[in-house]
Amino acid sequence: MESLPVRIISLAPSITEILFALGLDEEIIGVTEFCDYPSQARLKEKVGGFLEVDVERIKALHPDLILAYGESQESLLRELEGEGKAVWVMNARTVDEVLESINEVGALVGRPSAAHNLTLSLTKRLDEVKRRVSTIPDKAKPKVLRILDYRSLIIAGPGSVQYDAIAIAGGKNIALSNSPAYPCITIETLKNYDPEVVITCELQLNEAVDMLKEYRKKTGIDNIRICSIPHGIVCRPGPRVVELVEMLSKSLGFRR
Repeated sequence: MESLPVRIISLAPSITEILFALGLDEEIIGVTEFCDYPSQARLKEKVGGFLEVDVERIKALHPDLILAYGESQESLLRELEGEGKAVWVMNARTVDEVLESINEVGALVGRPSAAHNLTLSLTKRLDEVKRRVSTIPDKAKPKVLRILDYRSLIIAGPGSVQYDAIAIAGGKNIALSNSPAYPCITIETLKNYDPEVVITCELQLNEAVDMLKEYRKKTGIDNIRICSIPHGIVCRPGPRVVELVEMLSKSLGFRR
């Protein structure tokens, strides 16, 4: 890109949060229907959902730069890139990679200093959690499971930011070998993993409660605690990912 972008479209809430955290506002000309944080994001032009993006609307806005997240949006970006649009895809799989992505976005939009200062402050907060957790013996760390979908029992596995966040926070991820980032399990498999804490998005709290009721009926096991986290924090690998780690650590009992 020869000049700095002045017309930016974000196709993911986490990226929208990064842009605003770097001090951009007027440059952001389009976001998804799910981009609701900070409050200014709700005032931006909507270009569709996460997977149901209005390509023609994007083209009509004449963006200088389009930012997306993950493999699910790459085919869309290839189409736009083929028409000469500048695109960038965030593929963070760990908390550290989220911070690296913030710096990458900062470089793309001409805010490298803001990105550096932001990631520096976030790193300091992460280091504090790591310092606190480092004194906890492994046997005292609870086995934790993050469930994302209760109908298919999709969970966070290795290669996902949420799996990494649990480990940093002091949780013991269930053992998954040769697993995709978001595997499906069954109630019977859940018994084998024997989790002590289930992490859920607050919007799915009722589903979590119902699933554990079914689990108790089938297994007789009644020792799982539910930890509910606000959806904007638990589901978005952006600047608030460190807040997720802090909330998880405190919920697991590792306070200052």
